[in-house]
Amino acid sequence: MIFLLFVVGFPVLTVLFSKMGLDKHKGIRSEMQFLKDSIRVDFSKLSTFGGEALINESIRGKLVFAGFWDYACKDEMGELIDSLKSLRNNFSKEDQRKLLFVIHTEDFSQDSTWSLEASIAEWKIDTINWKFTKGIDRGRYKMETEHTCFSVAVLDGRVSRKDDSNNYLKGPLLCDYYDLKDVRTVEDLLRHMAVIMPLKQRKKIEWKQEEKLY
Repeated sequence: MIFLLFVVGFPVLTVLFSKMGLDKHKGIRSEMQFLKDSIRVDFSKLSTFGGEALINESIRGKLVFAGFWDYACKDEMGELIDSLKSLRNNFSKEDQRKLLFVIHTEDFSQDSTWSLEASIAEWKIDTINWKFTKGIDRGRYKMETEHTCFSVAVLDGRVSRKDDSNNYLKGPLLCDYYDLKDVRTVEDLLRHMAVIMPLKQRKKIEWKQEEKLY
């Protein structure tokens, strides 16, 4: 029985997965409009309010959420942070450590009521998994026209074990952007994250796949 399981059972399961399971995940991946085009966003020497540079190497192995804090969105930033924290809570503690939140911020120094440190303390977030960069450029995320205060870009900063070209040095792959105020869009985002984030699921997708996925 054990011999037949190895000789017959596993090969059959392998074929079924490669024909059905893999196609399913590829279908979900194709929903992300930018990921299929292999667009990379360069984070090289992106300065932060913490003083350190946010470089491509520093976000390797992370799933990156990029949001925007400009004057128009100033009063809604707390709600955006809460939305991102709520999204993060859908995943295990291990997977949460793979998330990096990058908030592009205008300089509010002329506003005496603004304090980044006070905001970080109020929102109860850390400066390890949350980075606040100087300057806003939605163009790098293909968001020149369509955006709201709750639009976030999602990027994959991991590297396929089949990819030995060091493509991460050019920046993470742009997946898509999502409006966190739209319930259906958030549901799509969670489905997409379930495919592109967990390491175990990633290995399954890469298994028996001829082309590089990343």
